Amino acid sequence: SDTTPEYLLLACYYAFLFKLTNGEQDLCIGMNINGRYKDELHSIIGSFVTTLPCRVQLDPNSSFEQLVEQVRDRCLSVLEHSHYPLQHIIGSHHAPAFLETMFDYITIDSAMEQVNLNGALLQSTSFEQYDHVAKFDMMLTLFQHSSDRLSCSLICSQDVFSEKTVQTLADRFVVLLQQLFDHETTSTPLYQLSLLLPDESALMLTLNQTESEVMSSEKNSQWLPIGHAFNQQAQRHPQKVAVELDDQCLTYSELFIYVQRLSMCMGHRQNQIICQCIERSIEMVIGQLAILSCGAAYCALSPDDPPTRLDALVTQVGAEVVLVHSKTHAKFDGMFHGHLIDVGLIDSCTDYSTNIGTDHSLHCDSSPDSLAYVVFTSGSTGTPKAVPITHRNFVACMTSFEQLGILTAMDVVIQVAPSSFDVHVKECIGTLMLGSSLVLLHPQGHLDIHYLSSTIQQHNVTFFCIVPSHMTILSNYLIEQNEYSRLRSVRKFGFLGEAIIPKTLTAIVAHVDKNTVAIYNLYGPAECTLTSVYHRVTMDDIEQGSIPIGKPLINNRCVVVDQFSQPTMIDEPGELLIGGAGVFPGYLGQQHITEKALVEIHGTQFYRTGDIVRVDRKGLLHYIGRKDHQVKLHGQRIELGAAVVKYNADHLVAYVQSDRSAEIELRDYCRSRLPPFMIPSAFIVLDQFPLNSNGKLDRKRLPTPDFSSAYNRTADAPQSPLQK
Repeated sequence: SDTTPEYLLLACYYAFLFKLTNGEQDLCIGMNINGRYKDELHSIIGSFVTTLPCRVQLDPNSSFEQLVEQVRDRCLSVLEHSHYPLQHIIGSHHAPAFLETMFDYITIDSAMEQVNLNGALLQSTSFEQYDHVAKFDMMLTLFQHSSDRLSCSLICSQDVFSEKTVQTLADRFVVLLQQLFDHETTSTPLYQLSLLLPDESALMLTLNQTESEVMSSEKNSQWLPIGHAFNQQAQRHPQKVAVELDDQCLTYSELFIYVQRLSMCMGHRQNQIICQCIERSIEMVIGQLAILSCGAAYCALSPDDPPTRLDALVTQVGAEVVLVHSKTHAKFDGMFHGHLIDVGLIDSCTDYSTNIGTDHSLHCDSSPDSLAYVVFTSGSTGTPKAVPITHRNFVACMTSFEQLGILTAMDVVIQVAPSSFDVHVKECIGTLMLGSSLVLLHPQGHLDIHYLSSTIQQHNVTFFCIVPSHMTILSNYLIEQNEYSRLRSVRKFGFLGEAIIPKTLTAIVAHVDKNTVAIYNLYGPAECTLTSVYHRVTMDDIEQGSIPIGKPLINNRCVVVDQFSQPTMIDEPGELLIGGAGVFPGYLGQQHITEKALVEIHGTQFYRTGDIVRVDRKGLLHYIGRKDHQVKLHGQRIELGAAVVKYNADHLVAYVQSDRSAEIELRDYCRSRLPPFMIPSAFIVLDQFPLNSNGKLDRKRLPTPDFSSAYNRTADAPQSPLQK
């Protein structure tokens, strides 16, 4: 093309900065020019070199050839104004950014061996300057030699970059040059260029080497759907304790009998979705397993939800049957026109006697792709998203836990998560599927930290999964009461739902045997089946105060991409995409949302988590934050609206634009339609929302809430130690 080596290499520098800054499209580089903008200046001896800004706004979809032309045209237009003093440019801008990123191009003519200066012959000689001084944050100088050889130097400020980082930048620049001067890639869109070094590409491949044929339902002749897996455990260990609640207890054979009675009462429900609205109890577990045994998918409804919401959720999944008990039956009176079954009346719903053997069971074969359960996640439009998980998804996840030793048949598991949290499915169904023992708490028992810790001690719980913020309160309570010994039986702690608090981990390891206790960070959105990334926390992690979320679970894959869906570099932030055995088939009845959430990469379906992460040099993933306004409140996902914000770690605040105060009406409205965890702690009524220059809501200018008035209400006042 009609360009010069200087403009060509400057275009390379722009492409490099575009990729290095994770897709920054508006770039300004300072460039040195000779400053002889008039012909009469060419014969005058002296330095006229000056610095001018060259601003280029890149199009990520343009090719490198197009970028070269754009840079050439921009530089020529800048040269027309080279007479404008640099001091005036600096004076009109506060700390101009172009002075921190510089480019220089130097031609070295070694063919000129002698110079005749007024009769004196001056001999040319080579002079290498090694004592480079960084005058800018980053300066790239390119040298063109007479032998058509090019060399460059990258000089960076030690205040900003370490020597190792500068070497890595230089290596990345070489990788980019190799791509740009390959004839096959000169027409490639700029966003597809890569700065990945060979060792980084190898590290990413290693990260995803998680395949296990043992886990594949197609290759494993012993693969069983969840209901059959439980039946098999009942045959193997009929007298083993299956589930306990305070003084109540059922063995596997006894639990099997109750499950079969209820499933036979419901009959064949192949490929249906059956909802259950039951408070934490042994009947809750019976209902879960019975639903799976009759070929249906289990859908949990929270007893704390208002009737209006419950009716909407049942309608959304198209359930014809709802399991209830005495305390929740009234919530469906006059609203649900399907079939209500009271699990508390199991004995009267069938004539089957207690001599039912474990070899006599309702036979409903579920395929690997049959739905196992459905959970609801928050929707940005106000309509919850129904997330279906298949038997293949769930069995793969639980088998991974068993294979990695995270949860095995030898464990005693305490059930802490509420039914609105998908983890309760793992705690209940997953535990019994693997042949472990399950310990239940009475309704709201997870909020009573004295009762919770005493139950752990009484039943010798070995596996304890909990939200970090909940564990912090429990840990502080045990330290205050000098009762940390109540957790002596726990051998595995699992933290999930939100970022781990290092201070809490420090307290745990100070009171338990570090040689026999394992602490796991378990990460995974509901759409990827409970856990898709895991990490066993080390003492180094705790001391450094940074806990990775880890590496992919068996048969899961992770890809970190930039805004253009291109792989990121080591330690570069990007969106986490998860593929493999745990990825759900798509939201029920919401195909348009599914198409945005799932993306195919090399024939594999990946879920866009919306979480921003980075990969460190050990191949471990670290959570950074969200790319949207979704938040986690005590482990629960909430997609915030335009004027609902999360304040600190414990509160949702709703800002309402209105000409009258209507807090009581708003709170009553929310209570009638939302689950408790989604009801804002405070409502702030404004005459006008603060707007930014683009006419959008300026969240930073929203007034700070005052929670004192909120807690003056008797109904909402904190009661238990945990609430306080």
